[in-house]
Amino acid sequence: MFKFESTSNRPITANACAAIGLAAIVGISAQSQTFDCGTVPSQETLDHTRRMVESGEWAAARGLLGDRSVPPPDLMFVAITAHIVRYDDGSEGIPQYQIDQAIDDLNGHVQDTNLRFFQLGETLFIDDTEQAEVMDINERYELLDIGNVSRTLNVYFVPFLAFAGGISTFPDDPLGQGIVIDNDYTGIGIYRAVFTHEVGHYFDLLHTHETSEGVECVDGSNCDTAGDLICDTQADPGLNYGNVWAKICLYFGEDTDSCNGDLYDPPTTNIMSYTPAECMHVFTDEQLGVFRTIAESFWRDDHLYAPGACCVGGECNVTPQAECLGSWMGASTDCSNYQCALLVPDVFSTIQDAINVSLAGDTILVGPGTYTYAGAEPNSPVIRLLGRAVTLRSTDGPESTILDGEGLRQVVVCSSNESVETVIEGFTITGGDSDWGGGIFCGGSSPTFNNCIITGNTASMRGGGAYCYQSNPSFNSCVLDANISDLGGGLYTANGSPELTDCTLKNNTAAATGGGLYASSGGLSVVNSTLCHNLPNNSDGDWAGDASNFVVNYCAGCDGDVDSLDGLTDSHVDLIDLQLLITRWGSSDTAADIDRDGAVDVTDLLILLTAWGPC
Repeated sequence: MFKFESTSNRPITANACAAIGLAAIVGISAQSQTFDCGTVPSQETLDHTRRMVESGEWAAARGLLGDRSVPPPDLMFVAITAHIVRYDDGSEGIPQYQIDQAIDDLNGHVQDTNLRFFQLGETLFIDDTEQAEVMDINERYELLDIGNVSRTLNVYFVPFLAFAGGISTFPDDPLGQGIVIDNDYTGIGIYRAVFTHEVGHYFDLLHTHETSEGVECVDGSNCDTAGDLICDTQADPGLNYGNVWAKICLYFGEDTDSCNGDLYDPPTTNIMSYTPAECMHVFTDEQLGVFRTIAESFWRDDHLYAPGACCVGGECNVTPQAECLGSWMGASTDCSNYQCALLVPDVFSTIQDAINVSLAGDTILVGPGTYTYAGAEPNSPVIRLLGRAVTLRSTDGPESTILDGEGLRQVVVCSSNESVETVIEGFTITGGDSDWGGGIFCGGSSPTFNNCIITGNTASMRGGGAYCYQSNPSFNSCVLDANISDLGGGLYTANGSPELTDCTLKNNTAAATGGGLYASSGGLSVVNSTLCHNLPNNSDGDWAGDASNFVVNYCAGCDGDVDSLDGLTDSHVDLIDLQLLITRWGSSDTAADIDRDGAVDVTDLLILLTAWGPC
């Protein structure tokens, strides 16, 4: 049988008896676990808090998060530096998973502040037996001087803290800044909120039972000038295992306040109280408002880091720059309006800057404009892909997005073993000039080019538009137009197997041969592509094609525009085109066989008449 006795001269009330009876029924021990906090506000702390109260700043802070109809503050990140203190032999250090758990729990507790805590940098280790056992408050200040990292909340995890489970400094403590916490009270068991409790002090929250500014009345009449100076935490007589049943977090104390003799009804789940550790679960709105306000104040604002979109392997998460293991998009960017991408010029001023920081799987999105080389090296191309397995894509297509060598340099260079996963899509590549590959140079690489216009490039030796050596690039839906070289005006390839699909090679010129393309010692494949009006010939060398290709001396401007005037069309379907078609009626002449069915017939005539007029 359980026997209960009152520790005061008053009889135990009916409510208390009911609570005790319930505890007896469910087998709850009165000897629950609590922890001692070593944090005590200094006179400096009380003075600065009083000034905030008098100026109205404290009331504004308390009300910051109370109105749920108002958008929350902007997301910000708060940096933590973790110091693991061990004995001389490196023993008794806290496991990293406990630190990670403590930070995760903290972020859950303060979620409504829109502050997110993260560990900045590697964990630091202090192997010093004297520092591993902190015996008094002065010794903790000695520890706070060791390796303290600016712009972060420094937390020292120790094997033994003699006088408390944890101890923190308040913002204005002149002797040091940081938290010292016992390993056994960090991110483990029932003590999961102890770390958060100490961080609360670090951001200027007092204990709910604080009396330095006077005793708070149960009726709340002096809540803004006494107790913890917070009005949505009820007055607290000092909770402990002796007046709170831990399993149900029920207060059964009989204390009354000194204001009116009212019985206390304290918050038994508040993190800033001394309630049993397993009952420490929540902050109130006013506490969180003060927490956020102090984080933005001059005492702590240097701990804040702006969020931004972080791209790793094509996936996007919002992190501070210091925590991003991939490509950081810049302050205040997020993942809501685009797939994870590096933005040019919104975030990166040049395409090369974006390539330099990219990782495999990243997408680089390039806005409209003309992009030239921005560096100081005379022989550098406009862009060099550096072997990155990334997608480089324009947002508005090749007509609006131009890579220009300005007649001074190569435009695109892929010479670092780029694979098919290196994709260049939607650009005009022009103004390139070099001995080999004015527009595009591929050496030992296999990139993919989609929907590109490669025009107006020059190479004195090989490949005005594109040069490919020991390379297997693919060109899909690309136009190679008006490029000039000695061999292979549009494209030169040797010892490789490039692929051209749905491409057009036109108006290219080679001084020797292969105006459209020249293939040497390889397996160039051309599928469903057009070669027209290339000089002195459309192609030369070894390449594999089939009936899907259209190789002619002139280029049709549109369906029906079949007249050839010195090898060029006039972009107008008129009588000249009609006369040409009629004179070749019944033949297989490719010029007049508009539908390419092998015969010039009525179907071709109908197509021509339908297209009558300017193209």
